Amino acid sequence: LEAALAKEGVAGDPKALGDAAFKAGDAGSAAAYYTRAIRTDASNEKLWSNRSAAFATLGNAQRAFSDAQEAVRLTPKWAKAYRRCADALTQMANVENAYWFYAKAA
Repeated sequence: LEAALAKEGVAGDPKALGDAAFKAGDAGSAAAYYTRAIRTDASNEKLWSNRSAAFATLGNAQRAFSDAQEAVRLTPKWAKAYRRCADALTQMANVENAYWFYAKAA
């Protein structure tokens, strides 16, 4: 993956690598790349949101929820972050709390 992206000039960019891995269906690698990106820019809500999606795809709803909560904390008006929280809670069968987050996302 990194070799293919090197031709596009994004081989050193962990977010771009995470995006490519996720699109390729490799959520585990995507989560690892987003983790690297978060280490350099922990204030980027999109990184937290993207890693949340990767963890949700891996079936790790608790970590998905935790990352989505961080995205909400960083950008309280971003509907997508609330939807990620709701999706993770739904995955955990916590429908009542998921409803609240879905309502905030609307």
